[in-house]
Amino acid sequence: HELAPFNIAVKIIEPGGVPTNFRNGLEMIKNEITEYNSLMASFFSRYTKTTEHLHKAKVEDVAATIYLAATDGKEKLRYVIGDDAQFYIDLKIKNNDEVFVKKMRDYFIN
Repeated sequence: HELAPFNIAVKIIEPGGVPTNFRNGLEMIKNEITEYNSLMASFFSRYTKTTEHLHKAKVEDVAATIYLAATDGKEKLRYVIGDDAQFYIDLKIKNNDEVFVKKMRDYFIN
């Protein structure tokens, strides 16, 4: 709101999973907290399972959406790309904080 007088629009681009080589270049910091190992193993083995059946955005979809958001002249705030991204947005909108947190923990940790 404070940028509007300067003709600056803020847009949020919210892609879900996008097939790139991003993870290939990651260097994970070594975990030295033994108690955390099982939580990390659980998370990394489960983090794509919940939405694996949903349509994912392509790199081209993300690029096209960024261009659209930058040029459409609309006061639209959010641009969601991919059914997997919409899944988590809907999950948050349809639930109170306590239910949302429980569901997220169930998906990724419990």
